[in-house]
Amino acid sequence: MTPYFWLIQLFFISNITCFNIAHADDTAKEHIEKIELRPLKNDHILHAEDVLKSAHAFFPEILEQIQTIEAVGTDIQAAEGAFDTNLEQNYYSWERGFYDGTATDTKITQPLEDLNSDIFIGYRTSRGNFPVYEDELWVNDEEYYIGARLALLRDRDIDQRRADLSISEWKLDKEKAKLIAIKLKVQEAALKRYWKWVTAGHKLKTFQALLKLAETRQTKLKKRVKSGDIAEIFLQEGEQYILKRQADVTKAKNLFENAAIALSFYYRDGQGKPSRVFMRNLPKDYALPDRFVGQIGDNEAKIRNRPEFQMLALQRKMTEQQKALAENNLLPFLDLELKSSKDNGSGSPTREEGEVTIGLQLKVPLQRNIAKANLAKQQAFLTRLSYSEKLQIEKLQNRLQKLQADLRNNYDLFYISQKEVKFARIMSKAEEKRFLFGSSDFFTLNRREEDIASSQIRVLRAQESYYKAIAEYYALIADFDNLYIE
Repeated sequence: MTPYFWLIQLFFISNITCFNIAHADDTAKEHIEKIELRPLKNDHILHAEDVLKSAHAFFPEILEQIQTIEAVGTDIQAAEGAFDTNLEQNYYSWERGFYDGTATDTKITQPLEDLNSDIFIGYRTSRGNFPVYEDELWVNDEEYYIGARLALLRDRDIDQRRADLSISEWKLDKEKAKLIAIKLKVQEAALKRYWKWVTAGHKLKTFQALLKLAETRQTKLKKRVKSGDIAEIFLQEGEQYILKRQADVTKAKNLFENAAIALSFYYRDGQGKPSRVFMRNLPKDYALPDRFVGQIGDNEAKIRNRPEFQMLALQRKMTEQQKALAENNLLPFLDLELKSSKDNGSGSPTREEGEVTIGLQLKVPLQRNIAKANLAKQQAFLTRLSYSEKLQIEKLQNRLQKLQADLRNNYDLFYISQKEVKFARIMSKAEEKRFLFGSSDFFTLNRREEDIASSQIRVLRAQESYYKAIAEYYALIADFDNLYIE
């Protein structure tokens, strides 16, 4: 077989042993296409699911992180470059003087992961005469050779090339975990904005109903004044209450519009642009679930599924890799090289037989201060990570306990406030009958009506607080299903 056959074989081996380039799971476009969105028509009710799906598909911070993952994925390809096949060619020639020798050496080297080794194959030729002290350049007509170099001590189990490759893969995984953290944060904020908008809409309805009640009574009072049943001063007092309630409606309307604008930051149209919603899109029903959801399953185990712990675990892997690299750098170099060669053609009979050579190289660092300092540094980082993990779990457990208390108390407050509404309505109806018979006054009657509105507002606040706590709870335990995270 000719040397060219071996060159072709090595080139083929090098290609099939190369690493696959890692890419991010999705580009931003693929991410958007995977999510099914329901277009919101004028008369459609906007549900929490619509907002969550829209935010997950189009929110810029999520799309930005997806592109970051795409960029970081290229670092793996760069790290794989340390294992690229190398072609090397050397040419040597005597151009003047007594000797006229010319020598060429073509060599292909393939770095491998195992034992920090390289395999190589080459082809040499020489022509003319060389001095005795350059005899190693002279071959019969041609020589082809194959060999390998491997580390026996330092760089045997780990070296900078392999460390860089592993760390680049873990960095990619860390960015993917960061994407999950961003999604949890965005979906929690989107859900809170949605419930703030729903609450603001129902508060506006409450004040509008209170205003309509006053306006209806004012119409009746005008008829009674016209018939001489009551004095005109009652109309002026009624007008005063109408103006006050109109002001309340205007304030509530402003809050609702601001809530709708804030919601549009998360709820977007098919092109990813902020989309405004209106009263006609407001859900008609706004109640709490039949059961309390603040105590579900093993929450501590769910907390440990959060991306923060994945990122800490990946950071620990990277630090341990750096520590192993520092320990490796304390060792001496001891490299072994094996080489087999064969000359072809006419020339010295001493070169006709195939040759096998073995070489050892030993290099011992004496002080090793850099490696020792780096080893101590990485050990300190590992200890710090242990404290970070402890702090993170305690913070999340503390938040979980607070959320469970918020859920339980707001759930109770909702039903207490509902009872208040019921009794406030009973008292208001009784006061209205007394007013019709002249046994009550405008001030008392309006206070009874406003008591209904105030208790309804307290119901709405309890609902909003409950659902906001639910949003935070889902994010805390990384509930992907309820947050519509894929």
